[in-house]
Amino acid sequence: MKTATIRNSSVRSLVPPAKLKLSNWIESNIRLPEGDTAQPGKVTLYPYQTAIADSISDPNIERVTLLKAARIGFSLLVTSAVASFVANEPSSILLLLPTDGDCRDVMVSQIEPLFEASPALRDLLADDSHERNTLLSKRFPGGSLKLVAAKAPRNLRRHTARVLFIDEADAMEVGAEGNPIKL
Repeated sequence: MKTATIRNSSVRSLVPPAKLKLSNWIESNIRLPEGDTAQPGKVTLYPYQTAIADSISDPNIERVTLLKAARIGFSLLVTSAVASFVANEPSSILLLLPTDGDCRDVMVSQIEPLFEASPALRDLLADDSHERNTLLSKRFPGGSLKLVAAKAPRNLRRHTARVLFIDEADAMEVGAEGNPIKL
């Protein structure tokens, strides 16, 4: 009898936990840093943010496109979704922003502080002492995170990714090689 109980318990322990909706994962794991936000600490999403987050994590939805107002918390959703992929589905992740300055600002003022403030994320992105890490390119077990500027078409040709996030698309300029989003 004891052997069967141990075997059944062992088998149950091998079953992965149910995949959380992104909104639930954000509210359970993301903490906003002190000093960088009006309301530091645990994140509570608004209903419209919950719907957006859950669309991002729905395996039946390939692309989520938003036409939105400014300052609705979308950057928090993007950085939290990036964090969720790093933590739960490691792969190559690309975040496309209009300029190099935007890329640096998002990494330094949003992504790094969010990872540092959230205990579930704190040690997931290797620090800059890793020989292949730079400010805009981080490696982690099972994947990588790259922040790329849309301004230079070569940036868009050089990288492939399983997961692509685009923020501030309306600020991306069509250049001689075409629309950066289509590239």
